[in-house]
Amino acid sequence: MRFLSLKLALKLIPLSLILSIFLVHPHSAIANTSSPLTNLKNTFKNFFSKPIKQIAVYLVAQNNAAQKPVVEPTQKIEQKTELAEQQPEGDFETGLKLFQDDKYAKALLEFQKIIDSDTNNAEATYFLGLTYFKLENHDKAIPLFEKTLELDPTFNESYLSLGISYYKTKSYDLALNALDKAIAANPKDASSHFFKGLTLHALEKYQDSLFSFNQAKTLDSEFRQLALFYKALGYYKLGQVDYAKELFKRTAGFDPKSDTAKDANQFIDIIKQQQASGANKDWYANLSAGYEWNDNISRSEQDIVSNIADRIYIFQASGNYTFFKRKSFELEAGYNFYQSIYDEAKEFNYQAHTGNLSASYGLKDWDLRLDSSYTYSTLDKLSFLGIETLSPAIGHSFHPKQYINASYSFQRKKFFTDSNRDGMNHSIGFLNFIFFWDNKAFWSQGYRFSDENTRDSQFDYANHHTDTTIKIPGPFESAIRFYFAFFLRDYKNITESINSERKDDRQTFQVSYYQPLYKKLYLDANYRHIEAKSNVSSVDFKENSGFVSLGINF
Repeated sequence: MRFLSLKLALKLIPLSLILSIFLVHPHSAIANTSSPLTNLKNTFKNFFSKPIKQIAVYLVAQNNAAQKPVVEPTQKIEQKTELAEQQPEGDFETGLKLFQDDKYAKALLEFQKIIDSDTNNAEATYFLGLTYFKLENHDKAIPLFEKTLELDPTFNESYLSLGISYYKTKSYDLALNALDKAIAANPKDASSHFFKGLTLHALEKYQDSLFSFNQAKTLDSEFRQLALFYKALGYYKLGQVDYAKELFKRTAGFDPKSDTAKDANQFIDIIKQQQASGANKDWYANLSAGYEWNDNISRSEQDIVSNIADRIYIFQASGNYTFFKRKSFELEAGYNFYQSIYDEAKEFNYQAHTGNLSASYGLKDWDLRLDSSYTYSTLDKLSFLGIETLSPAIGHSFHPKQYINASYSFQRKKFFTDSNRDGMNHSIGFLNFIFFWDNKAFWSQGYRFSDENTRDSQFDYANHHTDTTIKIPGPFESAIRFYFAFFLRDYKNITESINSERKDDRQTFQVSYYQPLYKKLYLDANYRHIEAKSNVSSVDFKENSGFVSLGINF
């Protein structure tokens, strides 16, 4: 009976039969490039290999195209299935013809009727699972494929279908197990190797996936272009960007008019942009020099408000080096220098040196980061403040147009000239980004709570800080940012100077303008307004400042 059924299947099902499934989009491959390629739409192609139809799936990435979910069978279908029990015995050939004509609801009834009359019919069980597979109902397809193998352990074709369904439901370990069995049963089946490669890629085992993609394109030329595309993507993820770019070029050369070629060319453009901007370099450096006018000089660390205006010359330098990179894990070290020189109020001359060490790890739409730093600063050439900071953070993208980051921070502060302010600060907060205008603009909203305990208890406080930022693109590749922040600070104990608990609040508004100039040169300018209120009159003030600088990136 089985061989007769298979002959009927081969006779009735055309080579162009399409079975749609979702594949995992390599989102994290380009998550840090601000690329518009944040979604992939999948199209697929099937072909046969003896003795029964094998499923071969082609993934084609298209810019910002989200595949619509397939509608699951309705209650009416389930009602018809119940009525089918009262119908005459189903016909296998009729079921296959309905399947061929995309009449899946009716095909379900036919295959179900056959199983109702013969529960040991492996072929009908398999095609019933395949019909649910087409309807994207993998919860029902998977047990049917497993049942097929229970009825007939030699029904090796079911291993591939089972592996694809597990892959579709992101049960990657189970998918690998099923696909390995499919390969063991038929080592020359290219589709099994290809899906194994996709599964390994989804598990971020990029090095292992390369062998599977090689096998797929070697065994069947139909897989050559798409397997090469995924090889290129794997090398990209492994950090071998130049070789990845070469493979993307070869991918585009096989069939220049195909969608896969178009996507390969887009990745080539992304890599070129990254290389031109230095995004893939192991190091970067920045130098800038600027001028600021300020109508009320202050230093908030020690509650110093001068009530005098001055001109300030500001020099900054920074550098960063990634000294270890493996797949999605990186270690980097950096240094920042800041110097302000006041025209008249020399006692406010401030210098800071910051060294930092960071570890980061990316996992699909998640990223983890741990930052540690130490800042040593001087005021009027005298040691002023030392700050140790340790801050773990986690970020996630719930949607291609959204990103949220949550973090905890611990700081230990040492004031070299005012030890009563020495203390520790614990804070926790989040920052949420919404991107729009093709990711060229964003809106962010953040909140942070901090608790500081000092040697002198009158300086202990709890602080609530919230801020919002809007960045929009301007003419000639410029960018404009609007920033507003508000904090409310409640001191926990009696402040001696006012013999009561101190309360502060502060509003800050800033508008910034960034303009690229020539090659790596840029212009940066901003205006800032601060309005601080407190029941300690000496720190109740307003401040306005304007700043402009010229910088260069390396």
